[in-house]
Amino acid sequence: MEDEAKKKRIRKRWAVQILKMVLAGLLIYWVVSDIDFAHLNRIASERVALFTVLGGIAIGIQLVLCAVRWRMLLRIQQMDIPFFRALSLSMQGTFFSLCMPGGAVGGDVVKAAFLLRETKKGQKLHGVTSIFMDRVIGMLALFFLVALAVTFGMRRVLMFRPEVKYPVLVLYLLCLAGLAAGLALFFQDVIFRIAPARKCLDFADRILRNRIRPVLESVRTYRRDPRRLFATFLLSVLVMHPLLVGGLVLIVAGLTGSAAYAVPSAFASLLGSTAAAIPVTPGGLGTRDKITQLVLESLGVGANASGFAPLLYTLAMIAVSLTGVFFFLSDSWLRKCGAVQKET
Repeated sequence: MEDEAKKKRIRKRWAVQILKMVLAGLLIYWVVSDIDFAHLNRIASERVALFTVLGGIAIGIQLVLCAVRWRMLLRIQQMDIPFFRALSLSMQGTFFSLCMPGGAVGGDVVKAAFLLRETKKGQKLHGVTSIFMDRVIGMLALFFLVALAVTFGMRRVLMFRPEVKYPVLVLYLLCLAGLAAGLALFFQDVIFRIAPARKCLDFADRILRNRIRPVLESVRTYRRDPRRLFATFLLSVLVMHPLLVGGLVLIVAGLTGSAAYAVPSAFASLLGSTAAAIPVTPGGLGTRDKITQLVLESLGVGANASGFAPLLYTLAMIAVSLTGVFFFLSDSWLRKCGAVQKET
């Protein structure tokens, strides 16, 4: 009976994943249908290819910095792993986020499973929490940048067509809610002193069989090193997300032959990344592309460049993420050779 129930859960997860892939395909087709490919033939293809490669390099550097940020969080927990090991696990998680049910969360689950194999007993929860915290820091940095950008650009946003304006405003509200949730996570001691909040926590902890409090306790330990924790946030805000933004800026510049659309491209990139964080398609494929296209068009970028730029950006991102396969194969070979030790 248990095996049959497990098989049903697996089939259900993959059925949902297939539906997400179909939705992603439909959204991408929607983007492609607005492109005039006859016009694209007149674009300097060498320039577009070069700027797409440069955009891919920017994305790749950002993924390398993900490993740096994660190691900073691990060190707060008195855990340390070699940089190349952190990079390998991060790249494998990025790859699996494209093909595993759950999107980015699915990739984090795989990353956590690999980490647990080589984590000492007593540190396993801290290791898993570090992956969760890494995701939280990255998302809070993105929400902060989007909230800042939309707040200062609100007058322009309110002039968008309704089919663009309302999705952007919904994403804006989600970012504000995400920032509030992040503050609640880091100031949990104050919040859970309030009786109704404490009762909600107790109820949720009972439902999840006492799994919430250990995680909250592990998260609380990050506040013992606020300087390093804040450094991870600054790294995300000032370097990592700007690199992702720069990828789209470069591609749009390659398509238009002008750097005049840098600000619209940055705005569209931030909103597209926020849409991609909503787990409705694998790795945000399709949702990122459509939101990016709509925002670029609304900010004056030509229809062809607006449609083709997010597709090239997605292509560059997938190409970089697929390098996780080589890390996975290398990791498997190292395990067979005994170079990666398991801990008990």
